[in-house]
Amino acid sequence: DIDAGILDIDVQGAATLTAATWTVDAPLTKFYNTATAKPVVEIRNFNSDTGGAGILKFVKDKGTTAGADGDLIGQIFFNADDDTQPEPVSTSFAKIRAAVNTAANDSESGRLDLYVATANGSGTGLDAGLTLTGSSTTADEVNVTIGKGLTSTVTTAGHLAVTGNLTVSGTTTTVNTATLTVEDPLIKLAS
Repeated sequence: DIDAGILDIDVQGAATLTAATWTVDAPLTKFYNTATAKPVVEIRNFNSDTGGAGILKFVKDKGTTAGADGDLIGQIFFNADDDTQPEPVSTSFAKIRAAVNTAANDSESGRLDLYVATANGSGTGLDAGLTLTGSSTTADEVNVTIGKGLTSTVTTAGHLAVTGNLTVSGTTTTVNTATLTVEDPLIKLAS
């Protein structure tokens, strides 16, 4: 056991820590380096089977308290300095957030949100641009929300295949194409 206010390990070269379980009970753990593209945190698995892989696991353990809809499981933030001078401000430019959508036993479903920074000239915030939500009532169903608000634009560079129904809700629909092929000979206008 090491019981100290500060444990500073300075290794010139490689160091190996071998343990069945390594537990760090601290509110903040930092890895830092001043070299370009460093530090690197690598999770490596040497097993030769096809199913063996490294795992980075976030666990929300509430002890004897039951899980609840909306419980936050984990977040990954991506921060960088903005262009404020003379002292740049560390700003969250993106984050990944995982949460419980439905906690009911045998009806569990999850939610994953990808956020990016948006600004209106008077402040910057993080908004979900992509949300994946699992269904708690229909197996193998994942609902996807793309964009934030009516002014968001979704662009696909290649082909877009819609295998189900397509519903367009809006005041203007523009089709800019050389050839339009419709299987049904009946097209209803002003219906």
